[in-house]
Amino acid sequence: MRRVALTVAVVCLVGLAGCSTLSGGDATTTEEGYTPGADAPSWLAADGTVNESALLSAHLREANESVVGIDQRNGNDSVAIVRGPDATYARDDGGETWTSGSLELRNATPFSADYGVTFDRQRSSLGGASAVAFGLSVRLSTAEYEAVGTTTRDGERFYELEAVGPKGLGSSLGHYTGTALVDPNGRIHSLSGEVGENESVADAYSYAFDWSVDSVPKPEWTADLPQVDARLGPDNETVVLDHTGGATIPAGSELSVSVRLDERFDGTAELETALETGETLVLGIDDGGDERRVRSGRGSLSGSLVDLTGSSVTVENDALSVDGRTVDLRVSVGASVL
Repeated sequence: MRRVALTVAVVCLVGLAGCSTLSGGDATTTEEGYTPGADAPSWLAADGTVNESALLSAHLREANESVVGIDQRNGNDSVAIVRGPDATYARDDGGETWTSGSLELRNATPFSADYGVTFDRQRSSLGGASAVAFGLSVRLSTAEYEAVGTTTRDGERFYELEAVGPKGLGSSLGHYTGTALVDPNGRIHSLSGEVGENESVADAYSYAFDWSVDSVPKPEWTADLPQVDARLGPDNETVVLDHTGGATIPAGSELSVSVRLDERFDGTAELETALETGETLVLGIDDGGDERRVRSGRGSLSGSLVDLTGSSVTVENDALSVDGRTVDLRVSVGASVL
């Protein structure tokens, strides 16, 4: 029996930022003892002191209006991302992820499966790559930076920043270094350094941002997979699944439902008939008896149902076969943006 897991839980998503690395062209660097002067950008004081919060805000603002390539490395972990206003592509050791609007498609290889894809619909205008944005905000909130010079490449000016000391949570660390290259608009083109208890055990980190990318790539493997949208019903007592395209979810698929509200509920329901493109499935939690149970149907559900207000919804099918490959389908709604 194929299995579909549906979880109702709170999901939060943090937005992303981005910037570009420099390559090619001639570069010149200013002498030591540099001070920006009166023409410094808003995030940089005339004496060279950096307002890290203002820099992060400027960076996020620019990124939200641009297509940007990102290469992040933190210790032994790395991720490559291309993010735009309408879509995000990410690749790490676990596979590929493509996000557009509220839909996230994940290509991974869990356990012994030949192929796995996770779908995650999240109500966010910022898309995926939240770990990069979070990591960048941590770096800029735990160290103090100063401008130590400028670099000009192909006629464009960049400020060279250097961490001069930790602050906040970073103050507990014995070793913290950082250098950055930023353009006048606040777009961080590179940020790298080391952090740890001491230099001998410190981990290296780096962020490289490419602002010259034209578009976000969409992997070919996303084309034939089930496209399922999940939304709360108008009364917030049901979860409505709309099949909008791609492969059919077959009859016999088992729906595992977990609800995390005041208390946790786990239940199951079986898909009696296949869910095909253009069709809708409605799920709810019966609240009318001594024991709660999952109810399902192709139209409205009558009777007393659990109020799902304030929760997010995740739908997962972890054993759907598409062209001989195992597909993991995951859809989420109701997530908030931090």
